[in-house]
Amino acid sequence: MPTKPSLLSRIWPFLSKRVHHRTFGALKPCRNGNYLRTKADFEPTGDRVWLLIRADKSGPTHIQEKIYLQIEKHYRAMLPRVLKSLLAEYQKVRRVQPAIPWPEVTKPAELLKIIPLDAIWLEQGPGHPFVFSFQSELDKDHEFHVFFRDGKLESIAFEH
Repeated sequence: MPTKPSLLSRIWPFLSKRVHHRTFGALKPCRNGNYLRTKADFEPTGDRVWLLIRADKSGPTHIQEKIYLQIEKHYRAMLPRVLKSLLAEYQKVRRVQPAIPWPEVTKPAELLKIIPLDAIWLEQGPGHPFVFSFQSELDKDHEFHVFFRDGKLESIAFEH
């Protein structure tokens, strides 16, 4: 006789099973089941970052896995351009948020001390979009998002 799911698992929707992936490890559903997430060691930074992957319970696609491996391989080469663009957005945010003590930054590389990489979002769709999210301890309610499509930097935004 097959076992019935426990009462708690039937009434509590957040107890869904993790997806195990060869590259990403154990992924937990989040954002109403539209994404899978994990905290992973990101070799280029030497830090743990969130990986958020738009996928259902069947897991990430082969293309998402391939894009992540390419990001890991080319992150250091991409970083100077990302930081240069991020610096302009950071300066705007500093001007419009005088209540937050954002430090003065003159060189793009200094940004990583203030707003380190917090997450990588792997989306689905044309152009294989992905996003780098940088977040500061000074403002945990907002993030600097760097959007890519077709491997090229598309835009930057400071968002809630």
